[in-house]
Amino acid sequence: MDKSLYACGSCQHKLCAGRVSLFTSLDNEQLLQVMKLIIHKEYKKGEILLFEGEIRNDLVIVNKGQVKAFRNTVDGKEQILYIFSEGDFFGEKNLLRDQA
Repeated sequence: MDKSLYACGSCQHKLCAGRVSLFTSLDNEQLLQVMKLIIHKEYKKGEILLFEGEIRNDLVIVNKGQVKAFRNTVDGKEQILYIFSEGDFFGEKNLLRDQA
C-alpha cells in the first residue's frame, strides 16, 4: 500500500477519501491528488456551517457524526431538509459553478 494512502487512512480524523462515492472511480494517483487538498475541520454540535442562500467554494465531506440541513419556516419552525451522515458530502455543485 502506498504510504500516502496509509497516512490519510490512519490520521486522527480517519478520513478516507476513497470511501466517498464521488471519488470511487479515481485511481490511486488521482485519489492522492484529492487527499492533498483535504483540510480537516471540526465543528461543535449545533454550530452552523452555512446559511440558506450562502455560496461556499468548497466541498464538505462528513467524516464523523451528522450534519443537519434545515431552514426556518415563516412561522419560525425548523424544517429539516436532509441529514448528512458519515461519507456523505455536499457543495459539489458550487465547485463547478465557475467552470461552466
